[in-house]
Amino acid sequence: MTTLAHIINTPLRLLLTAAAWIVMSACAVAQNNPYKISDRLYPLYQRAFQQRVRKEGIALADQLYAEAVRLHDGKARCLARTIPMLNHYNLKDDDQAFYRAVDDLKAESIATGFKQYYYYALSQKVNYLLNSGNDFEAFTTAQDMTDKAQKEHDIMGVYYGLNSVAQVHLARKEILLAINTLEEVKDITTRYLPEQDIATVYRKLADCYNQQFDYERSYLTAKTGYGYAKTNATRL
Repeated sequence: MTTLAHIINTPLRLLLTAAAWIVMSACAVAQNNPYKISDRLYPLYQRAFQQRVRKEGIALADQLYAEAVRLHDGKARCLARTIPMLNHYNLKDDDQAFYRAVDDLKAESIATGFKQYYYYALSQKVNYLLNSGNDFEAFTTAQDMTDKAQKEHDIMGVYYGLNSVAQVHLARKEILLAINTLEEVKDITTRYLPEQDIATVYRKLADCYNQQFDYERSYLTAKTGYGYAKTNATRL
């Protein structure tokens, strides 16, 4: 016979059981790493990234992707897709393979909801086009990316888009346009994206002032950026 105490305690037991599962799940996919992916996957991503210009890197990326799917880690899936793209970007061995890798990363970012990787893929495409001497298509891609992000009110997309526009201006030696765009990026980063490493923006601004032979301003800008740097790479 069901007692009143049993009725009262059943929801409590269910809540405690659910809480226990939540704690266990959190421990299983702990995210004590810079990319906030499963700690189980982070060492594998590090190895894949270190080997990104070799075939071993592609194999490790495939392994990372399979494990990320198994652990339901969408961000790790996106990171796995970055490795083939970076492989072809650095080796410059196959244009079509690079563009397919860009499309794969874009599709993965949409499927997992990590939209920042959609714009990261496009920003790498812009850089690839610039390195190939196709600055017109690079600018069109960067501007379209910015327009799309603004239309969707995606602040991270605007950040990537304007950064890419500035990169095109720098490549074209359009220094004043680059400075104006980078100042806009700096404002967006400071106000809305404090987690982003703004030191990279200051580095590009310092480069602009250097090209204007304004060495004192270049130095002060670089010094300010150094103070904001969040990683050893951006400090360097």
